[in-house]
Amino acid sequence: MNEFVGGLDGGCISVRQAAPSHRPILKPREYILLDQTFSAGNLRKISEREKRRGRVRDLDFFVSVKAKTEELKQAIRETKEFRHLHPRKYSDEEQAEFNHLKERREEKRRERDDTLFRELDGVSSQINRKDFEVSFTQEDGPGGKKSTL
Repeated sequence: MNEFVGGLDGGCISVRQAAPSHRPILKPREYILLDQTFSAGNLRKISEREKRRGRVRDLDFFVSVKAKTEELKQAIRETKEFRHLHPRKYSDEEQAEFNHLKERREEKRRERDDTLFRELDGVSSQINRKDFEVSFTQEDGPGGKKSTL
């Protein structure tokens, strides 16, 4: 029986005969290959990764998404305010009101996500046109260095 004992060194995988030892058997690292088409779903994945890094570009490019985000923020504020005003266990009436606020918040989140997906779908259809082009030019930047635009 063979076992994987090393790393990927220069593209080679080290394999040796299994010896009775207490060494853990290591498996090769699995790499996630991204689908490299410009579909709305893939653009959304890119958007979500950028958001995790603190770069929220959706709000810069899509006014409709920005408006829906503001509505979502307001719903979140209302939920937090309700929690702040009712620190103790909720009565049945308060629980019903709180559940309504939470459902409204989630509805706003779905609306924002749907709006973003529609916008990204429009971008995707533009990018995937046969006549779509991206042109690059080089100009002198600060200090005479060439920069690509």
